[in-house]
Amino acid sequence: MHGHEPAALLKSLILQESQPAMGCTEPGMIALAAAYASSLVDEPVESIQVTVSPGVYKNARSVGLPGLDRSGIDVAAALGWVIGKPQLGLELLSAVTPEHKAAAIEVLARNSIAVYVQEGQALYVRICARTQNHTVEACIEGCHDGVQLLVVDGEPATLASNNADKAPLEALQSLSFEELLRHAASMDLSGLEYLEKGALANLDLARAAIAGECKDAIPGLSQALQQAACGYGNSLHSTIRTLTAAAVSARMAGTSRPVLTCAGSGNQGLLVSIPLCVYYETLPPESRGDGRLLRALVIAHSVNLFLKAHTGTISALCGAVTGGAGVAASICWLDGGTTEQIQAAVLSVLGSLYGMICDGAKGSCALKISSGSIEGLDAAMLALGGAKIGEGNGLLADSVEETARRLGYLTQNVLNKADNVMIEMAWKRDR
Repeated sequence: MHGHEPAALLKSLILQESQPAMGCTEPGMIALAAAYASSLVDEPVESIQVTVSPGVYKNARSVGLPGLDRSGIDVAAALGWVIGKPQLGLELLSAVTPEHKAAAIEVLARNSIAVYVQEGQALYVRICARTQNHTVEACIEGCHDGVQLLVVDGEPATLASNNADKAPLEALQSLSFEELLRHAASMDLSGLEYLEKGALANLDLARAAIAGECKDAIPGLSQALQQAACGYGNSLHSTIRTLTAAAVSARMAGTSRPVLTCAGSGNQGLLVSIPLCVYYETLPPESRGDGRLLRALVIAHSVNLFLKAHTGTISALCGAVTGGAGVAASICWLDGGTTEQIQAAVLSVLGSLYGMICDGAKGSCALKISSGSIEGLDAAMLALGGAKIGEGNGLLADSVEETARRLGYLTQNVLNKADNVMIEMAWKRDR
């Protein structure tokens, strides 16, 4: 258990994997690595080599960047270099100024940035940069802000942050789902209050996008979704779908509002928070006791992390699947569901959505993630009504943990092979 009791491990992973981030976390990770490299020297850059893992390449190549009408791995690296403030972490891109934009465009105009894809770690970025008198390297690996290596002129530099205490997500594989739920439902909530604050901010982003205040969002998508929702009588389903899709649309287009992540993903952070906050608002006052929303959020984050521990933080499996399972579990818990009902709700989502491919971060994620939100709500309602999809239905086992192991095996050995095909197609277009 990586030196931690199970409850402490789970809490540390929530704290580690759920944090504010500006823009998509993969280009944010690239920018952060470049900022670390830039902080090692005080000279203009002459060339930058960016090496990324396939999952990072796929998610960073076309997603919008905050405050900029450009996208791309090279753009993220250039911005990170000229900002050069690694202490900002994944909120680095919140510091972009017009001067930074101009300097980044100047770097890009020299065609001085080369991008390479290297198989191996799911989360990997390496920046190798050359200035007039120095060469510098920075490597982030394992998690989005986990700097593992800094080098100046071939000599290791002192790491600006200590990653020794970062817990491996895979450690959750040793827990049963029942144990995970028990720890999530009983852990000390001190220090986790930011989850509720961040969830409500995520909901505010969704409402701002619907109101047309996020001009970067997919043109007309939020308003079209709202009109479609009106056609269904503004039901809870349509409200949740519309708000979730609107928030993801704005984020994928490069909104300048930070979002709270889950399992290192902003889209999954939106997914586990917006449906839950909307559903919570519909509960009678007596069911909205002190700390219940925060506890439900902890359960949603925990379930997503548990499933990601088996499938991988970045894989060819869309986050709508695991995040939707988190929504199902937390809504079921809020409505007084038993452990058996919560497990049934999670299994319903996995049986319904598993196989949804992640083809990279981009605008259509809005529709995928919103599908996860609705499947999560429906699965909770089905489980509370006594419905259960049993073992033998497709990949489902009789427990969540065994199903998660099957999901992990299939993802690693089947779905992830699709990454190479998608990246080959994307590489041809990018070249």
